[in-house]
Amino acid sequence: MYKIVIIGAGQAGAGLALELRELGFKGEINIIGDEIYLPYERPELSKRYVKNEVDFEKLVILNESQANEKNIKLNLGIKVENIDIIKKEINWDGGKLEYDKLIFATGGSATKIKTNAVFSGITISIRSKADADELSKRLLTAKKVAVIGGGWLGLELAATCKQVGCEVHIYEASDRLCSRVSPTWLSNELEKIQEENGVQVHLGELPQMLETGDIKTSNDVFRPDLIIVSIGMTANDQLAVNAGINCDDGILVAEDGHTNDSSVLAIGDCARYSHLGNVRKESWQNANHSAEDAARAISNMPARKAEPDWFWSNQYLENVQMIGNCSDELEQTVRIYEAAGSRVCFFHNNTSLLGCIALNYPRDIAATRKVISQNLVLNIPKLKNSNIPLKDCLIKAS
Repeated sequence: MYKIVIIGAGQAGAGLALELRELGFKGEINIIGDEIYLPYERPELSKRYVKNEVDFEKLVILNESQANEKNIKLNLGIKVENIDIIKKEINWDGGKLEYDKLIFATGGSATKIKTNAVFSGITISIRSKADADELSKRLLTAKKVAVIGGGWLGLELAATCKQVGCEVHIYEASDRLCSRVSPTWLSNELEKIQEENGVQVHLGELPQMLETGDIKTSNDVFRPDLIIVSIGMTANDQLAVNAGINCDDGILVAEDGHTNDSSVLAIGDCARYSHLGNVRKESWQNANHSAEDAARAISNMPARKAEPDWFWSNQYLENVQMIGNCSDELEQTVRIYEAAGSRVCFFHNNTSLLGCIALNYPRDIAATRKVISQNLVLNIPKLKNSNIPLKDCLIKAS
């Protein structure tokens, strides 16, 4: 019987197993996970789960009943020690598995910072359920929170801490928030959202962490009782490196997930895509899409129809969505929908719509997806008029 082993029991790994069964794969599927928990989605860990507004069971994407029904074997709480790609064998303390196809879905680990002894006991990062449980417990007593890192996760964590009553400061070394993945327009909007909700945002310098227990910038001194570090993640690729798979802070893969070994694939946060210029894509969407791509490749099925990149985040009462190419270099047209309390920025090259960012206006995200996928073009004068629905600003391409 054909044997598939998936290392990593998160969203991408579980999604791959389920997609394989949907495509009719009849062989053996084993998922190995180092956490003891059933496979779960991570986005809500930093938001509703931490605030005890959603039970963990609601985050689970593959429970025991589903696994049994789909004949998917869950091997949880297991740390793989080594992989022999010649023998096609995976080994751990007390066990081993053979494979015909091996898929890495190992995700990443939170990047750490060096702290002195004063801060070591109050500094945490968030990647797993256990991390979120620890944060939830600490927020019962914390009053002053410093968030180191102004990326998406850092902003969501800042919002969560503020909503439970903490004083919150964000420290970002760049001169704007989410600068690695967001255009200036969105960075400015995100800063405004945080400041309007009472969070102090410090940009453009690394804070000094003093022996006194204070965090000092050029114009502020703050003494936190909790520090949350959110400065990115490092791909969990050491097993692959040790096995002889090509890696570079991520497992190097082709579009369908295959590595330099034809029997080995990688998906989700741990994969680095050579066809995209050697980038990693850390998103909920990519976990799902890369799982489907790998399942189709393994099943010798046609490739998935390409879709524009899509990302979302909830902060306070704001729903932020971003789709397509939203580069600073593109032309930008901003719409304000005052009645809905919404702001939208369209990114285009002449009459070609390439991307959209919407705050509290998902309708325009859906419309942008249609424009990109159906080769429609824009009437720019109409686009600049917020009273004209986006669907009426479109022209069929010749």
